[in-house]
Amino acid sequence: MAALLSIEGGECLGESLDELRAFHARGVRMLGLTWNRANALGRGVRAPGPGGLTDFGRRVVREMERLDMVVDASHLSDEALDELVAMAERPVVASHSNARAVCPDDRNLDDARAEAIARTGGLVALTFAGAFVDADPARVSLDRYIDHFERLLAVVGPDHLGLGSDFDGYTDAYGVVLRSCAALPELTRALLARGHAADTVRKFMGENWLRILG
Repeated sequence: MAALLSIEGGECLGESLDELRAFHARGVRMLGLTWNRANALGRGVRAPGPGGLTDFGRRVVREMERLDMVVDASHLSDEALDELVAMAERPVVASHSNARAVCPDDRNLDDARAEAIARTGGLVALTFAGAFVDADPARVSLDRYIDHFERLLAVVGPDHLGLGSDFDGYTDAYGVVLRSCAALPELTRALLARGHAADTVRKFMGENWLRILG
């Protein structure tokens, strides 16, 4: 087993690249530029108004790439994500986002932005969070989750999808895909039962993440 230290939301940096370097020195290897709100790096997806990355946010991206840190696009506004993929020189990931075509929540990715992430060499990692699987909690299920997988597989191909899980904070009220990581073999079996090739499933369940981290 292994763990990767990551931070969700760049508020921790203040407005200092030295803080980014300090987190890197302590072992952090991935950072989500924003959570849902706006910060000094850019606008999160729930923040009102227009706007994407700030000048400081662009400097953070460049420094993260220099440090071999993974830039996480989940929670960015559409404008900020567009600006990120336009400037990216290294693979970008969306660590926990689904297909907006299947569940039209703005935390999910439309096809064009999923494709743009894939063009960086990165990946879209699908989340179990019920609110982003289906707007109706009664419809949230493993099969519905696989609907997101199949939509994005058709859009970005097998080399640019990964597992994003996210078990934190999503209770029965939102609908449940899997209860815990102990149930992950159920996902493998379900993907194979839906007719997906074993090599595609292996890539999704971990090999694509290993490629990115490598």
